[in-house]
Amino acid sequence: MLRQVIEPGFWMGFWVGVGVTIVIATLLLVYLLDRRLTRVYRLRLAGLYPASGEPATEHHFVALLQAGHPKCAVRLYKKTHKVSGKEAAAAVARMAETLRTGGL
Repeated sequence: MLRQVIEPGFWMGFWVGVGVTIVIATLLLVYLLDRRLTRVYRLRLAGLYPASGEPATEHHFVALLQAGHPKCAVRLYKKTHKVSGKEAAAAVARMAETLRTGGL
């Protein structure tokens, strides 16, 4: 066992494994970020998400909910109002309930 640890071939394989792991983790991170940014871009083109620098209004939250994107509405509410995730989810759930009952 000790002889295996001391041999240079062991360490070379170890570092190759570490390098491959880092590359795979980086590619996964880039893929997930690209996917999220692409989603926001598509929502902006559809007029459901505010443009960069534009303030989010009640219209944006309602449009996202009506289009079937409640998670994006929660994320936008959280970012806009600087509240916790639970508070944002509760507020968007109240908006959705108001939409279902015909209040907005």
